[in-house]
Amino acid sequence: RKTFLSDAKRGVSPVTIWPHKEVGHNHEANNELKQLLGQGVFSNPKPTRLIQRIVELAAGDPEVPHIVLDFFAGSGTTGHAVMKQNALDGGCRRYMLVQLQEAIEAKNREQKTAADFLADLGRPMSISEVTKERLRRAASQIDSSTTPVLDTGFRVFRLDSTNLHAWEPDRGNVADSLLDYVEHVKPDRSEDDLHFELLLKLGYDLCEPAEERTIAGKRVTALADGSLMTCMAESIEADKVDELVRGMVAWCDELQPEQDISIVYRDSAFEDDVVKANVTELLGQYGIKDVRSV
Repeated sequence: RKTFLSDAKRGVSPVTIWPHKEVGHNHEANNELKQLLGQGVFSNPKPTRLIQRIVELAAGDPEVPHIVLDFFAGSGTTGHAVMKQNALDGGCRRYMLVQLQEAIEAKNREQKTAADFLADLGRPMSISEVTKERLRRAASQIDSSTTPVLDTGFRVFRLDSTNLHAWEPDRGNVADSLLDYVEHVKPDRSEDDLHFELLLKLGYDLCEPAEERTIAGKRVTALADGSLMTCMAESIEADKVDELVRGMVAWCDELQPEQDISIVYRDSAFEDDVVKANVTELLGQYGIKDVRSV
């Protein structure tokens, strides 16, 4: 189907040629990055004004929560541009930057400056580390006077395998396999690792605002205004169950979530099935029926 500009309800067609006075040029981009990071840290960066202009055209309505995706993050110009545009018009756009774990070699003459830069910061030799540092420094320089609640924070995720052991028993010795899988969380994974995999599997936003409290000596996280509460502690002792449950219920009462409450624990945290059943029963007495474990 062919649609003509005269038929469009909104929007304009931008001119084909963008003068450098409006969108910047390579010399400006190099100077901009030099001020942020130093001379020669990243070669041939894009001008922030250029990307900002593209963001303005493609995600112009500041009241729409656009997500701007860049699969080749490089020095992080796209993230910088999105933050600047949000500061300019009060927008709520977010960005996702993807960067391969591309190493920076100190022996490579073209990469030596970047390697020295990362070495001075004590960071790993990777392009993604340059990206993150650029975003941090750009955020600190952005004028948010017109947008007092401007959010310039970001989270970093690394693609990895699941945190849970897949069930692959030894068919000739199933009994021992069962014992091997009592602890089904991989040993090198943290509470945060489990937490974020849970968000992905339940369909929550990875940037969902979260609050944390220590209840009965255990770290508890509340998300989605308290409709999801997690405790990924490695162990939950029987004598701590009552205090933990009461504390979580009291916190739910404070938050007053609009949706039904879900609570998720680490399955192997309990001493035995009796303790686990007691937790489910106690929560049920307070009206919380959706209790899960991972």
